[in-house]
Amino acid sequence: MVVDCESRSLLIVSCSRRKHNAPGLIRAIERYNGSTFFVIRRFLRQKPAELLDIYILSAEFGLISSEQMIPNYDHRMTQAQAEQLQPKVIGELQQIFNKKQYQKLLICVSRDYLQALK
Repeated sequence: MVVDCESRSLLIVSCSRRKHNAPGLIRAIERYNGSTFFVIRRFLRQKPAELLDIYILSAEFGLISSEQMIPNYDHRMTQAQAEQLQPKVIGELQQIFNKKQYQKLLICVSRDYLQALK
């Protein structure tokens, strides 16, 4: 099946403090348990997400795919952490845009996380 790149959307959300405490590695979209992630998972159950790519801005890992396997951790984003992560996050964002073209971009992050995207 050929997917029209003009209709692809990119969603970037910040990680959440609330996490599923399952041991070992689980998909990032399942690890985070904040209210935003409940809404995203409900949306994904109801609608096919073929044209939606979801990335999570993590204080621990930088900008990661929602499908990336991650361990449980406790690391809060601070302004200093965001400034330190910024070059890595911008590089990851450039790689994402080099792989695919997006018609829509939605960014749902708090102020500290936004600093990492500037």
